[in-house]
Formats: sequence, C-alpha cells, structure tokens
Amino acid sequence: MSLVGKPSPDIELEGVLCDEVRVFTLAELSGRWVLLVFFPHAFTGLCGSEVAAFAALAPRLAELDCALLAISVDSRHALRAWAAAGTEVGGLGGGCAIPLLADITKGTCRDFGVLDEREGVALRATFLVDPDGTVVHASANARPVGRSTIEAVRLLQAFRLTRGNPEARCRADWQPADPA
Repeated sequence: MSLVGKPSPDIELEGVLCDEVRVFTLAELSGRWVLLVFFPHAFTGLCGSEVAAFAALAPRLAELDCALLAISVDSRHALRAWAAAGTEVGGLGGGCAIPLLADITKGTCRDFGVLDEREGVALRATFLVDPDGTVVHASANARPVGRSTIEAVRLLQAFRLTRGNPEARCRADWQPADPA
C-alpha cells in the first residue's frame, strides 16, 4: 500500500555522519523537506555509486531546504567502515557528507514497505517528505537498477512549487524554467 499522501512513518535510527555516530530522527527535521534514500548494502558497487551521487547532490538539496537521509539494513559499524574505506575496496573514499542510517532491525524498511523479505535487504527506494511530514513521492526499484539524482531534484522542485500554489500543475517532463 502506498504511503503517498499519508504521514511519514517515524524514523529513529543510529547512524553515521562523517565520523560522528548518533541517533537521527525524522522529527528533528520537522518543517523541512526530507529525501529518504533506502539502499540494499554497503560495500557494493551500485550502492556506492548511488550514495556517492546523492552525497554530491546534498549541497543542492540544502539550497532547497531539503535534508537527505540514506538508510540500509547494515550496522552502524559497517556503515562507518564503508564511509572510511577507499573506493578501490568498494568504500566511499574516506567519508560521506550525508547521514548513513543503520536499520539493523529492518523495522523502518518494513514501515516504509521497502524490505525485500526474501533477501533481508531494502529495495532501492526513494521517498520525499514535505515540511508537514506528509509523503508526497515514493518510488522503488529492483536491486539491479540505480536511481537518477537529477529526477530527485526535479521532483523536489516541482513539489515545492505546487505546495504553496493549489492551482499549479507540473506537466510531464516539467522543468523549473517551464510554467506551472
């Protein structure tokens, strides 16, 4: 069942940001847009490429008042090691500019409906939560196909535009320079 149009499930997970380990919550981001990026595993090439691409996008998202949280079923220890490891061994190259959250109980993945129960890992799923805590976008990919960060930004821009303007509509392939 889709979460679109419904309040986002709560998130309270231990995670890593740079070298800091702490608990991250969705509640602490109340009043901001939040992009949630679920991924299957640390130390895999495709997940590494996605997390690196979303991390590179973080400054652009911040300009749009949007926080970014990346979530997997890995432990905080695995995520910390992944962030610190060099790219030649499948790591993120010595750090990560976005929070990497550890859903080791798999409860958050289940709450969002993105846990592959057979494999025990998250799907490649993306959720956009508005400043009121409502899910306005949800998508999930099977594990072999990565996501587009360009599309994530376009969707954020479109939802920001329509949020304060009930008459606005963003047509197929809408771009920020287009009229709404």
